[in-house]
Amino acid sequence: MNPMNRRRFLRGVAATALAAKGLGRAQNTPRPRVGLQLYTLRDLLGDRFKETLEQVAAMGYKGVEFAGIYGGLSPTEVKGFLGRLGLEAAGLHVSLEQLEHDLDGQVALAHTLGAPYLVCPWIEPQLRGSETRWRGVFGRLERLGRACRSAGIQLAYHNHDFEFEEKIAGQPVFDALFASAPSLEVELDIAWAHAGGHDPAAYLRKYAGRTPLTHLKDLKGRQTVELGRGEVPVEAAVRAALSSGVRWLLVEQDDSPKPLESARLSLEWLRSRGFV
Repeated sequence: MNPMNRRRFLRGVAATALAAKGLGRAQNTPRPRVGLQLYTLRDLLGDRFKETLEQVAAMGYKGVEFAGIYGGLSPTEVKGFLGRLGLEAAGLHVSLEQLEHDLDGQVALAHTLGAPYLVCPWIEPQLRGSETRWRGVFGRLERLGRACRSAGIQLAYHNHDFEFEEKIAGQPVFDALFASAPSLEVELDIAWAHAGGHDPAAYLRKYAGRTPLTHLKDLKGRQTVELGRGEVPVEAAVRAALSSGVRWLLVEQDDSPKPLESARLSLEWLRSRGFV
């Protein structure tokens, strides 16, 4: 999602204190399933949570990744509703602040929903910009990663472009982060990796076995578009994901005047390439 919008969105959403078995580094994993990151549908979920998820399931998506909206339902109710639709909870996006102040609640939510992964989706600008600041973030994420793993949940980190643009000792912050935080898994957003000047397929291969979740997103300039309609080498990235232990291919489009239609078109594009 757009970095500033993600920041505002996560601040404005109060996640309910609500997983499945914790999953470590994947090897010999089955073909990844295709899900939808629900930030794509954020403007619909508040008033039409159930109806919207019914449409997602009818399109053929196998799971969803939550971004803090649960339609006013209890965790148990959400879990039951997902089950009736045949959808799985692939993961939950939770801000660094929420993770540090309510880790027990977020872990409980993940367990109730059957979500193996909590994902930190964003680092505030004031925590970036220097090696000292970044090293502090690395330590915080590693501590959270160890705590999550002890509780049977895996913590992952979702990138934007700045982790590739900023450098520490000559290497992208992205690489320095995962070298410094061995308990942390990768959720590679292929569009932001591309926008940051790097080949997403190469990064999927580099972090094979450590990337259970991948965001499939396309860009035309800085505008997100349906898969296959932009400049990101999506097909090459998906092919790399298929051989890199990825468990979930998660479609996300930050902005669209017709988000359900965009979600449908992106899934149809994946079908047309034989990925679904």
